Amino acid sequence: MKLHEKGRDPYRILFAFPFIIALWGLFLVFLFWNQYRVFREEYLTETEREMKAQGEIVAFWLAEGNFEKLEKFCRENTVGMRRFLIWEPGGKIFFNSADTESMNVCFISDLENVERDGTAGGTESGNGMETSRISSVRGPAPPAASLHAGFDEHGPTVELHNVSGERRLFCLGKVLCGDTLINWEISMPVEPISAALRWGVWNIWLAGFIGVGLVLVLTHFVAFRLRLPLEKLQKSAAQIASGDLSGPVFVPKKGVVRPLALSVSEMAKQLRRQIGDLTVLGSYR
Repeated sequence: MKLHEKGRDPYRILFAFPFIIALWGLFLVFLFWNQYRVFREEYLTETEREMKAQGEIVAFWLAEGNFEKLEKFCRENTVGMRRFLIWEPGGKIFFNSADTESMNVCFISDLENVERDGTAGGTESGNGMETSRISSVRGPAPPAASLHAGFDEHGPTVELHNVSGERRLFCLGKVLCGDTLINWEISMPVEPISAALRWGVWNIWLAGFIGVGLVLVLTHFVAFRLRLPLEKLQKSAAQIASGDLSGPVFVPKKGVVRPLALSVSEMAKQLRRQIGDLTVLGSYR
């Protein structure tokens, strides 16, 4: 009671809970957003690292001239929307994982012997007949062919480009195989990654919206189901403590305060009854 007389609200601690929960919700949103940012950076970095490692293997098998293992490696690692493409600057495509059904399979051991119809014979090596299997057709240069024009033969380079209206992550390189310069690339669209990350952002916003709604509901509950009934009950208890038993005790129809209010009301009735009995006994003396 003394705290209330000094102007302090003994029930203001009840309002602290919604704000604490709100701060906790904002902290969780910050954690989710930071996790999203870290995931995006790590995912893209890991994807670039993986594509560069695959590019080094492609460049190695091209330099060795082992097209059988090269094609096997490309087919095994064509996962999801990742694409392997190997072609000559003139437009002859040796491997295209995006269109394998239309490829004419041929056996070659020397790129210089590849004829216009996409066929060639095998050559003898020290270990016997060595035939390297690779797809080869002649057609227009790939859409990303211009990306290879800006650099000479060197190691894998990972870049992000817009090709035919689609953003793709490219791992590019050139290899000199004999007297033939061969372009190779590994690419994958960025849109599925961005879509997944955007969905994560929407989930974060949805979680924040639900959290704010829960905070508002909890604030309403604390204000109208706890604080106001307790204030009215406190006024009734203060009247009883001052000796005024004539006023009614506030008893809410429902809520967690109702049992306490019923107890205070019963206590007031007992006090009135006892005071009445004492008044009657005093009148007989």
